[in-house]
Amino acid sequence: MQSLIKAAVRERKIVLFIAVIITVFGLYNYSIIPKQENPQINVSAAIVTTVYPGASPEDVEQLVTEKIEDAATEVSEYDYSSSESGKNVSVVIVYYNTDADSEEIDQANRELREKIDKIKGDLPDGCLEPEVNTNVAEVAGVLLSLSGGDYSYEELSAYAEDIEDALGEIDGIYKTKLLGKVEKQVTVKVDTDRLNQLGLSLSEVNQILYAQNLEIPNGALENETGKIYVKTEALYQSLDDMNNIIVGVSSQTSAMVRLKDIAAVYMESEDDAYKCKQGDKNAVVVAGYFKDDRNIIPVGKKVRETLESLKRTLPPDLELSETAFQPDDVDQSTDNFTGHLMAGIILVVGVVLLGMGLKNALVISLSIPLTMAATFILMNMTGVRIETISLAGLIIALGMIVDDAIVVNDAIVVRHDAGESSGEATVNATRSVVVPVFTSTLTTIAAFLPLLFIPGDVGQFISSMPKTVVYALGFSFVSAIFVTPAVLSLVIKRETNSKGLEDRLGKIRDYFTSLLKLAMKRKKATVGIALALLVFTIGMVIPQLKVAFFPKADKDLMYIDTVVEKVGDLKYTEQVADRISGLVLQEPEVTSVTSGIGTSMPRVYITMNVLSDQENCTRALVKFDLGRSNRFKNKDD
Repeated sequence: MQSLIKAAVRERKIVLFIAVIITVFGLYNYSIIPKQENPQINVSAAIVTTVYPGASPEDVEQLVTEKIEDAATEVSEYDYSSSESGKNVSVVIVYYNTDADSEEIDQANRELREKIDKIKGDLPDGCLEPEVNTNVAEVAGVLLSLSGGDYSYEELSAYAEDIEDALGEIDGIYKTKLLGKVEKQVTVKVDTDRLNQLGLSLSEVNQILYAQNLEIPNGALENETGKIYVKTEALYQSLDDMNNIIVGVSSQTSAMVRLKDIAAVYMESEDDAYKCKQGDKNAVVVAGYFKDDRNIIPVGKKVRETLESLKRTLPPDLELSETAFQPDDVDQSTDNFTGHLMAGIILVVGVVLLGMGLKNALVISLSIPLTMAATFILMNMTGVRIETISLAGLIIALGMIVDDAIVVNDAIVVRHDAGESSGEATVNATRSVVVPVFTSTLTTIAAFLPLLFIPGDVGQFISSMPKTVVYALGFSFVSAIFVTPAVLSLVIKRETNSKGLEDRLGKIRDYFTSLLKLAMKRKKATVGIALALLVFTIGMVIPQLKVAFFPKADKDLMYIDTVVEKVGDLKYTEQVADRISGLVLQEPEVTSVTSGIGTSMPRVYITMNVLSDQENCTRALVKFDLGRSNRFKNKDD
């Protein structure tokens, strides 16, 4: 180690050149590291959603939910499952073993899909294909609301599909989703009196309609050029096709009875379709999801450019608004970190200036940008992104990365002021403190290393924090041992007398010395006070601290979930949602309320609860701006 320190001091220009290269390359890595809001995790759970139109909760439970739960138990990493059976829909959440790693979770997800595929034939007729969602932690990065008072949901959906297509073409968005689109349906309103005259039941009419809407393969014609496959086109192409379906024969006249003779067939919007609203206006919501390996800030700028272009093509009475826009939050987080970094440098210079002088303060503060730059390089090499948790780790490390440099710098200054040359002082002082500095760094790193071995979803979520702290502290040691002596040897200046030392240290050292002497004189009292404070902290202070795994989201957004007691009546649920919107919009700070009626709306933050689609459930996303009034000091208020 001594030879390396000597080489660093002797070839200090090379060391400084390498430090500059690391800083520049680190800033480049900072610009290309993917910037997201949340860590990427592979959640050890999956959600199976199955729609069974027209079925009661009891039928859904017996005919769909139980079969899916039985199939899920055969998955290798299966731990347990929970389910919710409502009118028309079954939701089964399958939980895997918490100690399963990413590869085992991926394998379990594949097995679950295979098991669900096998039981599709056992599900009742009319039941839609089960949807397996293995990306449970998925969060919408962009949430757009398209609304208009005089527009039907069908008209809004037509415009929203163009927006959805435009978002899907942007590089960096891997998926889009349209909510609130009300589909058209064919309604067959049967005259029961005429049906009874034929001696038919509703189920028989349903079977006839189903049987006539099949595409039947008829084999193939083979010749010298190959095979020509033949099939019978029996799918309904129009309402006339359905009207002319033969459903029976009159017992009185022996005439064929067609569907139009016993029923009215017409097209209408779905009665029980889930809807969205912007305030009291009809609305559809477009959600966009960002790719995990992208910096979403420039992708967000491209999204806004696309939306501005689309707004010019929309009718003036249509309102396209942003309910949530994740790139703004990420941009603000990175700006806050940059501000903390600059504040840290200024504070270090100011604090060290009080006791060690301007030159020493500047030398020590140089370790901050250098260490952070090296940390960015290591983060990019190991796939650690810049997001909420890794930024927390960087801010934690910010207060500790100058500790080693301060110790090395002070040791060099003391030896140099005692009479050693700059070269001797830098080498001898650094060699004398390298072991305690290294040990001190290792003890701090050891406090964070266990966080890397936490199993399950929690371990995945917080893994970026200990990694960034370890990277920063590890390189801060390297910087203190090699870079700090090299820089200090260029600018160090000897204090020629003790008076100069006293002037530099000033009253701060005198005050500390007097306290130290008092503590040494009253050893037992000092140790007793320390132990008493420790016991008081453990017994009284720590129990009063609130514990939460996730911090509150610092967003100008909140959500209100409502479960209506009246089940199965979507119109009543809509009335409740309208009342909530009306009440909330009376507050001057509220800028918009986007409601999902029967649908949970996409999650815009990872801590948002998963709300299953139910006719008696609503979720209102409330966007607010505290600057519109002076009533509240902060978002919690």
